[in-house]
Amino acid sequence: MDMSVTRTTNPLPFTDLKPSRFEDLCLGIVFRLHNWKSIKHHGRKGKEKGVDIYTELVIDGGVQRWFIQCKNYKNISLSEIKAIIDDVTSRNKQLPDEYRLILSCDVSREDWEKIVEYAHGKGLSSIDITTGSVLETILFSQHHDLLYIFFGIDVMHKKANAMTNIKRRIAMKKKTETEYWAKKPSEIIVRDVHQDNTYPDSNYYDCGIGISPWFKAEVLRPYYRGLSLIVGIEQIQINEDRSWRVIKAGETAPAGAFFINAFVIGNIPYDSIVAIDWDGDEYYNFPHVYCEYTFAGQPYEEVWYWPTDDYKEFKGHLHKDKQIIVNASPDESVVEKSPRSAQLKKPNPQP
Repeated sequence: MDMSVTRTTNPLPFTDLKPSRFEDLCLGIVFRLHNWKSIKHHGRKGKEKGVDIYTELVIDGGVQRWFIQCKNYKNISLSEIKAIIDDVTSRNKQLPDEYRLILSCDVSREDWEKIVEYAHGKGLSSIDITTGSVLETILFSQHHDLLYIFFGIDVMHKKANAMTNIKRRIAMKKKTETEYWAKKPSEIIVRDVHQDNTYPDSNYYDCGIGISPWFKAEVLRPYYRGLSLIVGIEQIQINEDRSWRVIKAGETAPAGAFFINAFVIGNIPYDSIVAIDWDGDEYYNFPHVYCEYTFAGQPYEEVWYWPTDDYKEFKGHLHKDKQIIVNASPDESVVEKSPRSAQLKKPNPQP
């Protein structure tokens, strides 16, 4: 049975299936394997001489007979497999051209070689074993409907969603980059689609977590997954070993360290952007970016730091793996403490 392995997956709970359902699963795979002349499933009404699935395949004008057995064990020993082979060879005067054993567990290479040798000695000229890890790989790579029927795993829906998301991301990227380079806006309004009723009356913290449901930010540039915004300025302490950290007001630099200013950059991915109104409105006549705040109450998938123009020699040197996090709070908001990201009250409409 030629069952090509294309990937490995987490173990499927084969032993949660009743023996008859495991046979049904194997039948679903075997049925699609070839254009059979004949296929019979004996397991439902009791095995016929130890055979669960019997098939016939026409090859070069002749007919090949296949015996397939399905064993749903959490573990199986070499002696148990030999007993299975003994049972089928002793009860069938005419042995098959092909013998296949489908297992829900794995066997070692050493046992595999001993099984093949033993089967040949019993008159089975062609034998193959499909083990649990190969079986689950076949299901994940080739038979998504069987995964759903027998285990409730909806790979097809996830795959369809992934394809839809990629198409949407590409469309949003093309539209955004075209409009951005045509208009080159220096500022935008970021708006939370789930709290948009606050605009433009106030800018407040709805539940005390995350950032304001709408605010103004400066645009740095598009990046490969979305928009990079300048949302604040911080002082950074750089140490002799080039490790660094964000400092608080009033701190002094220890020996060997010095301070620089850096922009706080927030990356909003296209996946979180619902729509962009490039013309704005009578309050702010520049782009409004409507987002979902899906990252701990913020729209940023990543926040990073970029030295200001006064410290150009350090650009590109504030590496994530060198950052020292001191007393970080998961609810701390970059925008909350950043003076460049305007905390806005209701403006007057522009004429």
